[in-house]
Amino acid sequence: MAKTMNSGHQMVYTKDGYKYAHRVIMEKKLGRKLREDEEVHHKNGKFGDNRPSNLEIMTTGDHNKITDRNGGRPKGSKNGEHSKPKPRENRRV
Repeated sequence: MAKTMNSGHQMVYTKDGYKYAHRVIMEKKLGRKLREDEEVHHKNGKFGDNRPSNLEIMTTGDHNKITDRNGGRPKGSKNGEHSKPKPRENRRV
């Protein structure tokens, strides 16, 4: 059984419980489990598009450089779709 989260990510039921579909698909493509430092990125920014050709593996650090750290969405996305970025609050470094 599959379900879609508010973020647009799809979850699938496995023998270990619900897992993100994009991670299950990438693990199958690689023929191994993902390491803790690996993330699966949706190239087109659409979290429901889990075609293997739309997924790429990268380190967590590289993934954080191209995504919003508040929920892992691509910068400027909303519910798995790209939209206009909202102004960010001034933050102290």
